[in-house]
Amino acid sequence: IDTVREIRKRLNTGAVGEVKTASFRVHAYCHHHALDLIRFLFGEPDEVFAALTEIAGERNYAWDHAHELLYIPSYNETTVMRFGKMLLTLSATHRSFHYPLLEIDIAGTTGTIQARHMNFDSINGTLEIRREDENERIVPEPLTLDGTFHRSVAGWVEKLQGAATDSATGEDGQRTMLLEAAISRSHRERAWVAPGVGIG
Repeated sequence: IDTVREIRKRLNTGAVGEVKTASFRVHAYCHHHALDLIRFLFGEPDEVFAALTEIAGERNYAWDHAHELLYIPSYNETTVMRFGKMLLTLSATHRSFHYPLLEIDIAGTTGTIQARHMNFDSINGTLEIRREDENERIVPEPLTLDGTFHRSVAGWVEKLQGAATDSATGEDGQRTMLLEAAISRSHRERAWVAPGVGIG
């Protein structure tokens, strides 16, 4: 997603100073992808604390491991992730697809980043970077949600062929699954859980 690549570029150049808080609000359909994007921007969280509310009559869509994974949760979910001193909240809800699929807010010591209007027709949406000295609004070229899958497969193939890309790998997928499992475990145990610890 071009918007998320631009966010990472700005974070890497210190555009908003030291990041203190971040929040991701996501349609449950894109929950797994949001975890990928969080890891892409911030790396691996130190620990997570989660609360899930199951929707009556619906089951978690995760094949044979529904009790462990949250690929598309049949829940309303709120998860707090700790990255050192920075806290991130992830809120996933089932709602109409007329609403945005994803919204991102990042607050640093010298400014903020907001991603809005990210939907099926253009997952790139819009990006606003606000600092004391200037505000910047970026509207990337529209990219459909389906278009992101074509890009990701092409990038994965390029990576297999030896190209230097930032495309996801099988290891990335595994790390995201461990994060999902930590979220589920945290909910069950009502405790902070470090992803990958005690899961296997």
